[in-house]
Amino acid sequence: MSLEGQPIGARAYALAAQGRAAEALALLNAACAKGDGDALFTLAYWRLSGEHLPRNLAECRRLFGEAAERGHTQARQILTCFLAHGTGGSADWPAAIALLRTRASTEAAAARELEIVRAMGLSEDGKPNQIQLPTPVSATPHVVLFAKLFTRDECRFLMDVASPVMQPAVIVHPQTGQQMENPVRTSDSMAFPLVSESPAVHALN
Repeated sequence: MSLEGQPIGARAYALAAQGRAAEALALLNAACAKGDGDALFTLAYWRLSGEHLPRNLAECRRLFGEAAERGHTQARQILTCFLAHGTGGSADWPAAIALLRTRASTEAAAARELEIVRAMGLSEDGKPNQIQLPTPVSATPHVVLFAKLFTRDECRFLMDVASPVMQPAVIVHPQTGQQMENPVRTSDSMAFPLVSESPAVHALN
């Protein structure tokens, strides 16, 4: 199958899958030198995952930043997350919100998230202005209740962003160590990894 005409990132992944990682990296580096946003994004992701390159979060953040400057939509989303929680460098809440505000002009999801964040009552560094004290429920076992910890809108936001990636919970196979589905597990689960812990999710955390 010819790789000509495909995006740089797709071509790099195809080469790597064929065991030609060195060629893939050379292709990406050459395209990055020309400011190709897709190449920058792909290289950033490889730096994040440690795939084909040593993991380097600072370099990963720099590359996502360059890809974002060149208009790469997903890079802008991830950079917003990194700025909010400080991956690959210092946390910069004002910069994260400024980028979220810029994205909100063209992205409906960013506009919705910005409304959620604005309604939270956060400090300039993204921390809650007030911490709700819990109500004791039981001493043994130790149980406390945070009544109305999240608002209805915040709960709906988390449900909506989590639902598309909800998956059946898995178990670890005792012989192989591989994760696998099992009818004993009836729950679904998802998590917010670094690239998905957006300002609203980080503030709720």
